[in-house]
Amino acid sequence: MTKVIIRRHVCIIKRARQRDLLLMDADSDCESPGTPNRTIQILRGLRGKRLLRALLHEGIHAVDWNISERKVDLLAQNLARLLLATGWHQ
Repeated sequence: MTKVIIRRHVCIIKRARQRDLLLMDADSDCESPGTPNRTIQILRGLRGKRLLRALLHEGIHAVDWNISERKVDLLAQNLARLLLATGWHQ
């Protein structure tokens, strides 16, 4: 579990079990603003590009909850591509 401050709010980033995210059919989830101990869950076992995209996706939600899911996906995808092209690795 990791604590990160995003826009003056503490976000707890933790690795989730498959069944915790299964109902959402997702690799990750970010709780809505105002949730006490707001949590970003990232599926355990994610590595490489999938992990990077999940972290970016939920980080974007944490920074601005009002961005549409489509735009969040596009931003995360393009930022992941940029980081990978410049040598990011886990």
